[in-house]
Amino acid sequence: WRRRWFRWLVGSSAPPGAPPSIAYFKNEQDTVPKGQVLLRDVRDVLESPDVADAPTSHALALRLSIEGGRLFIMSAESAADHQMWLREIRRALREYLPLDSLPPRLRIQVESTAVPAEM
Repeated sequence: WRRRWFRWLVGSSAPPGAPPSIAYFKNEQDTVPKGQVLLRDVRDVLESPDVADAPTSHALALRLSIEGGRLFIMSAESAADHQMWLREIRRALREYLPLDSLPPRLRIQVESTAVPAEM
């Protein structure tokens, strides 16, 4: 496992014209990302509580399958962080990408987490 810090690059936090993404950094103070995951390349977002060798004792992990076969496993430090990342990744996919551009399985995940509009 390599510890990385993730930051959203969407909306006003993204450079002008840049596609929505999640950037990852070697440490919390870095300003230049080691890489990024473009939201348009995400093919699946799964909860994976049983990831072997997870760095946290409770092994709260998310698996992001990326177009081209790359797999990112993100382990959260708390159950609250785990749920927040899962919810926010799905929310970002719903907000920044057309639903019909998502693979069917991911579209179902994203639609099932939609919050109804307040009256």
